[in-house]
Amino acid sequence: MGSLGIYFMSLFKCPETVTKKLEAIRARFFWGASYEKGGLNVGSLQAFNIALLQKWRWRYLVHPGDLWVSVIQAIHGNRFDKVNVSSHSTWSTLVTTCNDSVSNGFLPNDAFFTKVGNGSSVRFWFDTWCGNSSLFTRFNRLFHLDLNQQDTIANKWCNGEWVWTWSRSNLGGRNSVLFEELKSLVSQFHAVDRDDYWTFSISSDGLFSVKVARDYIDHIMLPSSSVATIWFKFIPRKVNIFLWRLSRDALPLHWNLSAKGIDISSIVCPVCNNGIENVDHLFFSCSVAKEIWIKIRVWLNCNMPSFGSWESFLSWIEGSFSNNVVLFAVKKKMNNTTSKDTRAVYKSDV
Repeated sequence: MGSLGIYFMSLFKCPETVTKKLEAIRARFFWGASYEKGGLNVGSLQAFNIALLQKWRWRYLVHPGDLWVSVIQAIHGNRFDKVNVSSHSTWSTLVTTCNDSVSNGFLPNDAFFTKVGNGSSVRFWFDTWCGNSSLFTRFNRLFHLDLNQQDTIANKWCNGEWVWTWSRSNLGGRNSVLFEELKSLVSQFHAVDRDDYWTFSISSDGLFSVKVARDYIDHIMLPSSSVATIWFKFIPRKVNIFLWRLSRDALPLHWNLSAKGIDISSIVCPVCNNGIENVDHLFFSCSVAKEIWIKIRVWLNCNMPSFGSWESFLSWIEGSFSNNVVLFAVKKKMNNTTSKDTRAVYKSDV
């Protein structure tokens, strides 16, 4: 069942209303930004959808000789960025979504970049091979004057120099300036004896990855918090999530429920019946919490100060971890006790 959504999003653009509804449901529990941006590193569904569709672009470019590519080109034309079909077709919607992700700034123009070898498979005007956009986009006026607009680089590079075929001998003042810019831009090119190949500029190894594309889009698309998420790899995931909710005062405590308009009979702490049940009281000021903190200090044999709020505890824990104070205390305690003794310590102390 879990793969049904992936199958759908890898072929079709997910409707915006559906994506927003799913994101809204998930946002009740988790915030899907990276750790650095204050989230739980849960990717956006919209970014996932775009990344899956972009994989078709990669396949189309990297495997031009495949049968399905030939069928697509026969029906829709041989340019991925421009299709000659109605906007209601599946392929047209896929291509439009891929192109929109670039125009909207989710991916850079040179995300799919051609490394030129002999130039036999790279189109001079349409493919991105010189700079961060195609020459068709940057020199559109010259493109329309070219008699051989579909030429590859190898067609225009003969015997170590460029061969130009313009529709008129006198290009005119403005076109002449553009032509000089074009010649200067491509002057550093030299053909080499190897095949051309495509690379995904965002990835470190140059190969397309849905995860890399999704993470990149998430970084641009998702909002950020002023406080980064602290994630400890050596403690259970559910504990990390609990601490994340605690740091954002998102626990269902009486004070928080009352602030949201929920009818609560009392906002007094049900543990000690003394003080309002909020984060600072329940975890630091409550008489039971203070007893637990005393036992934690004894168990760790650590010179830990008293805390009155989450902010003071967080400030201390960040400094302690940077100096390995807590890590050293825990490691020392675990080395001096067996697994059975450790479970007994937890049980008796709590």
